[in-house]
This record gives sequence, structure tokens and C-alpha cells, in this order.
Amino acid sequence: MSPVDLSCPACARALRVSGVKPGCRIRCPRCGEVFAPPTAGLDPEPTPVTNSAPAAAPPAPASVTAHAPPVLTDEDIFAKIAEADDPVAAAAEVRKPKITPGEPGNPLPLDDPPPAPPAPAPKPANAARKRRAEARDEDEPRAALAINPVWLLGGLCVLAVGVLVLGVFVLSRHVDPSEEEAAAAARRERDATARRERADDLAKPAPKPAPKTNPPTAEPARPHPVNPDPDPERPDPIIADPMPVFPQVQPQPQPFGPNPVFPNNPVFPPGMGLPPAFPPNMGLPQPAFPPGFPNRPPGRLRPPRPPGFQPEVVLPLNPPVPAGPMVTEERPDIVHPTAAPAPITPTVAADQTEIRLPGPVDLTCFGGGGRYVLLRIPSAKQVAVLDVCAGKIAKYLPLPEEGALIAAGNEHLFVMAPTDNVIQRWNLVTFEKERTVANPLEGPVRHLLVGHATDGPLYVIGPNKVLDTNTFKEVSLGESANGRALGMWNDARPATVNVSADGRVLAWHRQGASPSGLSALVIGPTRTKSHYEHVTVGAIIPGPDGTLFTSVGLFTPELKSLGEKTLYRYWHHAPVPAAHGKLYLSVLPVDDLAPDKPAPRVVLKMVGENRALGDLSGLAGLGVPRDFNEATAKGLQLHNRLFLVPDAKALVVLHGTADRVTIHAFDTEAVMAKSDFDFLFVTSKPTRAVCGETFTYKPEVKSRRGGVKVKRDAGPEGMRVTEDGTVTWAVPANFADTSVPVTLTITDRSGQEVLHTFTLPVVSRP
Repeated sequence: MSPVDLSCPACARALRVSGVKPGCRIRCPRCGEVFAPPTAGLDPEPTPVTNSAPAAAPPAPASVTAHAPPVLTDEDIFAKIAEADDPVAAAAEVRKPKITPGEPGNPLPLDDPPPAPPAPAPKPANAARKRRAEARDEDEPRAALAINPVWLLGGLCVLAVGVLVLGVFVLSRHVDPSEEEAAAAARRERDATARRERADDLAKPAPKPAPKTNPPTAEPARPHPVNPDPDPERPDPIIADPMPVFPQVQPQPQPFGPNPVFPNNPVFPPGMGLPPAFPPNMGLPQPAFPPGFPNRPPGRLRPPRPPGFQPEVVLPLNPPVPAGPMVTEERPDIVHPTAAPAPITPTVAADQTEIRLPGPVDLTCFGGGGRYVLLRIPSAKQVAVLDVCAGKIAKYLPLPEEGALIAAGNEHLFVMAPTDNVIQRWNLVTFEKERTVANPLEGPVRHLLVGHATDGPLYVIGPNKVLDTNTFKEVSLGESANGRALGMWNDARPATVNVSADGRVLAWHRQGASPSGLSALVIGPTRTKSHYEHVTVGAIIPGPDGTLFTSVGLFTPELKSLGEKTLYRYWHHAPVPAAHGKLYLSVLPVDDLAPDKPAPRVVLKMVGENRALGDLSGLAGLGVPRDFNEATAKGLQLHNRLFLVPDAKALVVLHGTADRVTIHAFDTEAVMAKSDFDFLFVTSKPTRAVCGETFTYKPEVKSRRGGVKVKRDAGPEGMRVTEDGTVTWAVPANFADTSVPVTLTITDRSGQEVLHTFTLPVVSRP
């Protein structure tokens, strides 16, 4: 038999029952109600099939017809439910099937009316279950929740007020960069003043303690004989801190006689310097003082200090930081300006000349004052020497191992083999190895640095020492500058150090630390000064003259800001200074790092002028990463891949894949001629002066207005400047110094002026 869908008349649970026959009873599994299924819809009893016509159904008895329930329409059912006091109970009563007496399986007689079903005993558990079932399995659809417009309007008002308050809070927290910088400067000045005051207090000698006065006593003071002629060589007695006051013990009186007459510088009797009353248990004698000897306070007399006595100085646990730069003692000049600068001529390479390398490059540096670009290729264990003027790879030099370190000066390439711990020196003119020496320093070496326009010294980062490039012996920066001065005191986050072309300014930062620091070490002819600011500026690249290039702005070697400063953002790139001169490449910051946005633009700028002179964004191989921390090649940032050489009129670009180089013909003078601002700068540099000969030097000046004039501000005695701007100096034959600083002021018709500062090397006559 097919299953029948039923509904419990008590709990209205939907049931599907199979095998239901007329006259059977069904028990609800939820509430336990027993009910008879309706006869409508049930399968009829099977009847035997015969060939005769079916007999007519007998008429129903009158008693059955009399007791049959009335048939109610839907309108009658709804009216009955609406008139009832309890509509739910009325609806349940209407849904109950009506059992007609006389049906098969009905035990009621035909003549009796159907009795009311007996009321079941209350079952609390079943009643609770029934209520839960009614709430869970309610057949009637629930009415939709009506939204009160007043409530909706009130909620919108509260939301608007919250957004307004949040906006006011955000605006109140916004700080203008200029105000923030001014507050930071004031805070630094206040801290520096406090440190100076504390240092001055520590430097002052301790004040001499005032002599302690006698405590008031009941006994009147007795006169003391005055020494009319004191000995100036005898030191005054020093009274120590008072000892605890013990109970006074009066000594036994002893005959002493009349008061003695004390001569000059009297020798006191034994025990005269002891206090008049010590406890008996101290084991000290208790002499009887002569009459008239004054009472002394409880205490003891220190013996006079011997000649040359120096008290022990105990240093504080947290010594104050000295205000201002750290200055070392005087020393000989350790920087060797080149006597014969490498000649730099316009490149002969065609524009966009591409050179493929035998492997990827992971370390680069300048050499020969900008004529050479050194490229380390670890997979081939070679160093490629790119001659920018010739526009080709001049030589591939072998490396002793893949991790060998390189650094190049004006004339030599230095190679450090960490495994063998040796240093090699190669000549960049003949490409021959001149010398191999053992590393005289202890400790692992991480970097080699040398000014690419100098002949030394060689800075060894790791041990943080300096080597002479001729003797390979250690030279001193000064006791207070060795070690910590190069920023390498933290092994957990070692610093990245860079050096200027003249070898006199080193700058370092600790990438990944907060703050990473703004540091510089200025190496003068006789002294070394270290400067530091506790801020984050990202990578620091010294320019040819020591100007510090950072992503937040430009700074002098003394960390004074040059021009406008910006806030530090980790995705901003540091500018790339040229090999010589005042020009540099600037990467314009882009704050939207979405993938579909264009890459940052690269423009040409000049120190002292914030306007762009030209746009280089479309050059082949440039591949500017969107993030400073995103290295397109292994270990190489953007400033390690761009090499601008104005005198060669070339820009060398190492591709992002680091396996090829492109040389672009880039005439900076032509670019500046097309600009709309007045420029004035110097493009030349002096060579050297020879003792006993006349030094002559005429600076090469680029000016839009013309009318260039040269004036000497600082230099050796006897140096003159002619009307046409030529500098002359008759060098004495017995001139003792190996170099001399020179400062020239250059002006033009526009009223602009620039300083041309350089260190002139002085050599003996060959």
C-alpha cells in the first residue's frame, strides 16, 4: 500500500504512514496521541472479481445517517474559529477527524451518540514538549516583521553622529609635517641641552665640604691659643663625616699643670687628635685635655694627603651622551687624493648599446673616478671591468672564490678572499695583479670600501678598521672613532656602509631596525668627527663631495638638511648621485602601489634645485621596482644598478635580471640647456701640486647667464686667482703637508654663487 500523509490532531505534526487501513488507530510519536486516520484517501478493500454485475449497495441505516457529523465548509470553519475564545484550540478541534458510528472498527453502537473522548491525564513533560513542537513546527506562515519608520530614522541619526565624531577624532589626530618636525627639533634641542648641562656638572670639581660647626653643648667654649704664624705648606685637617654619637664617658681627671705655651706649628701631645669621649669598649685612650682646650665635635681627623695623591673616580653606570659631534684627537691625514685622475671622455658607444654578461651580477661599484663600473659575477668567479668611455667590457678579472669582496679606487681594484683571508691589489690600467698580502685584521669581513676618486685608504667593514693601500698596515682614525664610529657595534642588525667618491665621508644605516639611524663619519685632514641622528631615513648614499642622499631629502655631512624634507615611507627610493658633480637621479615617490598603476618616474635633478631637468622613465632596462625593499636582482637595490657619468655623457643601466648592461648616450649639458632655470655649477676638479713648481688650475663652470667670476676663500698662503678665474700657486720646495684644503666662491651675472671645495694633493718633485 502507498504511504499516506497525515497530521496529528493534537500537536499538528506531519506524519507519513504506510499500511493504513480503514478502522485502524495511529499513535503520534511526539505527543502520544492516539487517533483514527480519515477514511478519505485510503486504498479501498480489494473486492473479488466476478463476471456478474456488481450488486447495488444497501441503503444506509437510519441510525447511521442520524449520527453522521454535519459537513462544514471553509467559511463555516473560519467563522467558528473567529467566534471562539481560544482560536488555537478551536482550530485544533476543527482539524480533528469525526468518527462516525457504525464504521468498520468503531466499537460504538449505532443508536448511541458518539461519546466525548476521555480527557487524558496532564503530563507536564508532554505539555512542554507540545509547546516546543508548536513553536518549531507551526504550519501557519508567520507575519513579516514590521519596521517602525521612527526606529529606522533614529538609527540613521545615531549612525550619522558616530561617523561625524569619528571624523573629528581623525582630523584632531592629524599633525602637520612642519609642526611635527618643529616639535622634534625642539625635543632634540632640549635633550641636547640637558646632556650638556649634565656633562658640565660632571666635569666640575667636587666642591670642598664646609667645615662642620661644633654642636651646641651646655659647657661653655674655652679659648684656644691662636697660631700667629701658620705654615702654608701644612694642609688643613679634613674633617670626615660625623660618627654616631655615643654616651659621653667622662675621663678621670689627671694633673696636667698650667696651660703650656704652644709654639708655631705645635706638635700635639699623643692622643690629642682623638675625640674627648669614646665608649670604653673601643679600646682607645681617653686623655685629659689641658684647661682651655676647646671641645671638638665627635669625629676623627684625616691625615694629610701625600703629594701627588689622586682620588679614585667612580664612573656612573649610565654615562651621559656628549652633546654635539664626536671629535677625535689630532692625527696625520689618512686619505690619499689621487695624483693622476683617470681620464674621462665622452663614450664612443652607440646609444642603447647592450652588453650581455656570463652570469648574474650581485655586487657593483664605481672605479677610476667614474670611468669604470665593476661588476662581480659569482657564478663565473669573475669581475667584469666595464669601461664607460670605451663602451665595452675592458677585462674579466678572476676571483679567488665566489664570495670574494671587491672595492675600487682611482687606479686599483682590491679583492678580499674571506676563506683564504688574503687581500689582492689589481691595476686598472694594466689589469695585472700587483700584490697579495695576508689580511692583518681579525674578525670576519663583510664589506670593502674605498673612494673611487682616491688612492686610499681601504675601509674594512666588519673589523671596522682602516688599511693603508700601499703598505696594507692599519692606520688609526683616532681612539674614539675606531670600531663604533662605523656603525657596526650591533651584530644582530649589522649596518650597511657607503663611502663618498673623495673617501672622506662614510654613511651607514641598519636596514630592518627602527629607527635605522642617520649616521656619518667625516674624516678631515687631522681630525675625525662622527655625527648621528636617532631617526629613520632609509638607505644613505654619500655623493661625490659628501652630500648625503636619502629618501626623505638631502643632508650635509654634518646632518644639516638641504632643501625640503619629506616623511619617510618604506616604498620610497633613495636618489642616485652621479659619479662626479652636482647632478643626481631622483625617483619621484608614488603612494599608490596598485599593480595596475604605472611604475615610479626617474628624473634628473641638481643639488640645490628641486625642479626636474629631464625625464628618464622610458629608458631600456630601468625596471624601477615599486618598493625600495623589492630587489629586482639578488642583493641589488636601484642605486646599485644605475651609474650616471656626466663627463662621459653616458648612463649605464644594469637590468633587473642582472645579466646584461645597457649604455645610454645621455648628454646632461644638452638636457640642462633645454631647461628653463638658471644653472651654475662646476664640472672640473684639480689634479695635484708639485713642490717647487707653480700650480695652475682653471675651474670649468657651466652657467646659463655667463659672466663667471672666481674668488678664493680658503687656501694655502700665496695662492692667487687671476681675472679670468685661473688659480695659481707657487708651491714651496720644502712644503711639508701632503694635501691642502681649498675653497673657491664662483658667481655669475644672475647673482648666484656656489662653493667649489676640494683637497689639493701635494707631492714631492719626481
